[in-house]
Amino acid sequence: MVHVLTAGLMLQTGAPPVWLAQAGSWMAVGCGVLVLLHRLFLYPPLPLLLLASFGLALQRAPRAREVQLLEARPVQCVARLREWHVREDQAWAVFDQLEDLHGQSLAHPGERLLGLGAGPGRAPQPGQILRLEGLLVHDGRSFRLESFRWSLEHAQRAPPLLSLRNGVRARLKTNLSAEEAGLAVALLLGEKNTLTPWMEESYRRFGLVHLLAVSGMHFWLWDQLLRRVLRGPSAYFRLPLLGLAAALAGGSTPVMRALSVVVLRDVAARFTRAVRGLHLWAAAWMLEIALLPPEALGLGFILSYAATGFLIHGAATAAASLWRKTLQASWVAFLGSLPFLHMVQGTLEPWSILLSPILGLLLPLRLCGALLALLPGFGSMVDPFLRGISALESCAFTLLDHLPWSPWSTPQASSLWYVAAAILGFLAVRPRIGRMRGYRMLLWTAFAICLWAPTAREPGISAMQVGHGLAVVVAGSERTLSFDLGSGERAPRDLVERILYPELLHRHWLVPDRVVVSHGDRDHINGYPYLRERIAYQEIQVAPGESRTLDDMTPWNITIYGCQGALKEVRNDGGHVLDLTWGAFRAVLLGDQSGYALEDLARRLPPGPIDLLLVPHHGLTTDGLAPLLQHLRPRRAWSSSGTRNFPLPVAPLLQHFDIPLQTTLFGPLRH
Repeated sequence: MVHVLTAGLMLQTGAPPVWLAQAGSWMAVGCGVLVLLHRLFLYPPLPLLLLASFGLALQRAPRAREVQLLEARPVQCVARLREWHVREDQAWAVFDQLEDLHGQSLAHPGERLLGLGAGPGRAPQPGQILRLEGLLVHDGRSFRLESFRWSLEHAQRAPPLLSLRNGVRARLKTNLSAEEAGLAVALLLGEKNTLTPWMEESYRRFGLVHLLAVSGMHFWLWDQLLRRVLRGPSAYFRLPLLGLAAALAGGSTPVMRALSVVVLRDVAARFTRAVRGLHLWAAAWMLEIALLPPEALGLGFILSYAATGFLIHGAATAAASLWRKTLQASWVAFLGSLPFLHMVQGTLEPWSILLSPILGLLLPLRLCGALLALLPGFGSMVDPFLRGISALESCAFTLLDHLPWSPWSTPQASSLWYVAAAILGFLAVRPRIGRMRGYRMLLWTAFAICLWAPTAREPGISAMQVGHGLAVVVAGSERTLSFDLGSGERAPRDLVERILYPELLHRHWLVPDRVVVSHGDRDHINGYPYLRERIAYQEIQVAPGESRTLDDMTPWNITIYGCQGALKEVRNDGGHVLDLTWGAFRAVLLGDQSGYALEDLARRLPPGPIDLLLVPHHGLTTDGLAPLLQHLRPRRAWSSSGTRNFPLPVAPLLQHFDIPLQTTLFGPLRH
């Protein structure tokens, strides 16, 4: 460990993050010199640790900024085509080397832009330089070019690697069925956008996404396969072929991390004694944290290092049986990721313990099948075989989908309990513990207690940050109610796993078992179908002009009002409104009502003053709002709004009545 700390201190003092990103070639030369001089001046494993750590850290170095264009505006630009795909009546493409019409660069040459255009028609060739016209929009995370049109600026041949990637993709799509081709492309090229939605969702639900990502497991399989195939002088082609596999997979951080470990192991075995996995692991994560900004270290970084660290420490003894080694490796990898998954999305994925080894055994068959499908004449033989594997997986997923814990949603418990559970579960399978009479049973008992340990929760309201949309949670002592779960900017899975569950976890609230929908627009309900696949809930509806009181939401007293506008076909004016009281506190939550519907509510709702009003239609509606403000006299107002809603038309009206306004633009609103 002294050598690990020495390596980290040397690099931390001599390589600031910006300089690191700009001088990678000089560092490669410096690392090469260290390797040559290590026998004279340095302890043998140290330069290898430095070399591997530099390679890993450079892969995490800050990338170029996003496309420097204003969002939501018509644009013209010149770009190189990387990929061209057609799905039904729409084409989508990936571009890089973005320039304006005067030849000025708009982003780093490697920065990519997704384009959505017309459907089947004349298709350009990858590598060609195109002139593009379209609407540049931003979805809150990345840019895309919508409704683009193209014309050929000038023709050129694609780089060899790009041509090879496109050739592999085209051959797989030609020789295999759509579902199997999508999975083969994901395993060979690292592109998950070709997966069918059902397959991607099934793997994600059971915590098996790591089997679809090109990572250490895949390179271990490639390495073992090449060692058996390449013998004698041809064995020298093994590392170049592994490098080609990494380049085909896009050279992403997990790919290069896995390749670096394989290369380091071979170099260490050839020139010096082997480098311990623990040393490499410690040096790599320390350098990535020390040299790179926090935004570059996402959930993938955390899960990768946590699971790997537990695997290094928790491997079964060499004398253990194969099934014991396999299950123990899957168990400790699950424990390594358990507290972090819970902290981020409030769920656990226990089925991955059993499914990872089983489906992992099918992975070599899939990889070999994908390779054979690239050869002429083998596609017709390989496709039925791969479809048979998919049929077995489908049966397993369908059976397990009806069982509990897929995934196991536990946002009401503190993540600290799961940190303790991970440590206890890890200790329970350590070989030394097994020799201590009674200790293992004690550890398993403490582990179970941590999984079901209760956490105190305080009732309240949260309006979550969903951009243009609405998602409100009202939590009582024993039950939780959801009032809308939708967004015009976020995908349904993100609404549930990245917004709803983390908010429930932050407040230690139960998962909602009741739902009230303000109205049926997509930006208010598009998260509910995804939520229904995971939990069972009751949707409460009230007829227009009527009301219903919920008296089992202690300490809340909730009255639901059914609304109806002057024109029945105007959906925004229908739906439901909530009137909440808890002791002296009172809040009224509106949907998208306006005009007559708001004036009718002013006649039906008890008069104010109230403490909180959720203003209608994301702050865009003022028609009929003034009489309701005079009737309710709110002390403050909330608005669920996105960037495109500003400036809010409701703001001057609220200012006139001296009502402070808070929005979800900068984060969730809580009471």
